[in-house]
Amino acid sequence: MLGKPERKPRAGPATFRGVGLSGVNEVGAERDAGIRSFPLSDDLHLLAPSGELDLYVAPDLRRKVFDLVAGGVDRVVIDLLDVTFVDSTALGVLVDLAKRVRMRGGSMTVICRDRNILRVLEITGLSRLFRISESIPDAIAPSGQGTSRLEAV
Repeated sequence: MLGKPERKPRAGPATFRGVGLSGVNEVGAERDAGIRSFPLSDDLHLLAPSGELDLYVAPDLRRKVFDLVAGGVDRVVIDLLDVTFVDSTALGVLVDLAKRVRMRGGSMTVICRDRNILRVLEITGLSRLFRISESIPDAIAPSGQGTSRLEAV
């Protein structure tokens, strides 16, 4: 009889040290449910989930962005470079996040190079809700100065 595949438990909160994440210095970066968090300025914050962005991780991403926006952050960057899979729950959360950030007068950018994830964002129309970039420098550039990754998809 076939059973359900066993899901590995996620690591709890920890602090990462050193350099990683696309060259960003991770000193003091917090990790919660696979999401690294980087304050880049008073009004700009980068969140970097890794692995599967699914129904287990998406609610934590929503909570983090809602807390950041409530705290005055108006530019949110979500780095999906280390994400291998995005499910429908995560897509719904991205919609909620884009609406919440925009409602507060801010902007949201998603960093992604994975052709499969980019295609899902395009097919679902999510690419119209937020800017999509292929690198951190491009994502943190003021609006209008970055390039859209979807042109190559």
